[in-house]
Amino acid sequence: YIRHVKLNEDFAYFLGLVITDGHIVHNKITKKYQTAIYTSYPEEKDMILELIKGLFNYKAGITPRMCGFSKKPNYEIRIASKNLTSILINDFNIPAGAKSLIVDLPKKIISSSTKIKMAFLRGVIDGDGSITSSQIKISSGSEKFLISLKELLKSLTISSGELYKRKDTKTVEFKIPVRANIEKLKEIYNINKWVYLRKKEQIGNI
Repeated sequence: YIRHVKLNEDFAYFLGLVITDGHIVHNKITKKYQTAIYTSYPEEKDMILELIKGLFNYKAGITPRMCGFSKKPNYEIRIASKNLTSILINDFNIPAGAKSLIVDLPKKIISSSTKIKMAFLRGVIDGDGSITSSQIKISSGSEKFLISLKELLKSLTISSGELYKRKDTKTVEFKIPVRANIEKLKEIYNINKWVYLRKKEQIGNI
């Protein structure tokens, strides 16, 4: 039973993953209350399980699912807790159900310390950032989320490009130039515990 949460760096990272690669079910009729995070990488699945255990002292459920043409299973990592879904919805403004077009950046993150903002940003990049040697691309169906995220980057003295609406997918995206921000990005990824190692390696190799 998850009674309460503390907004620390670990929970901020968890929030970044939930917003980008997660899903909340809060259904009073069926009495189903669930927070899920998805990944296709076994080592990331194991890290998320450890993160959840460390945050909530909770052993998450897990289901591998085959999706589309991929030969790799997509892992659904589940926390069945009405209290946690209520906290995510009410305290951190993360919508239940289809959230991709309406989600916004939690106000509590915006008003938090630099370290908490950096941990949240690492969760967002791990969940949804596409990294190349020259840029990190962040995409979302929610323009207001990306506008808020650009403000968060600005507060961390990280520069970013203009918002761009893609006509083919109806998503919005912007790019973070890597070389101009490499010191700050390496500081954000200078961690061995809660991080997607493939993303950390991509940053480290630049």
